[in-house]
Amino acid sequence: MALNLASSLNPICTNIGVTIGSLTASIGIRYIKLAQIGWLGCGYALIGVLGSMILLKALKRSNSKS
Repeated sequence: MALNLASSLNPICTNIGVTIGSLTASIGIRYIKLAQIGWLGCGYALIGVLGSMILLKALKRSNSKS
């Protein structure tokens, strides 16, 4: 059941990510040069890494309790 849910959410989350990235880049291009747009992507990558680290930490805590 969980695998089916994850498989159905994967394309939806991908499309949301592309939409948010495109929106951020199109707004950012007004304020920074085109050569600097990559830094916006770097910011999202850091948010993703931090989020993954937090989730892993929470998973380790929940596994140690059980």
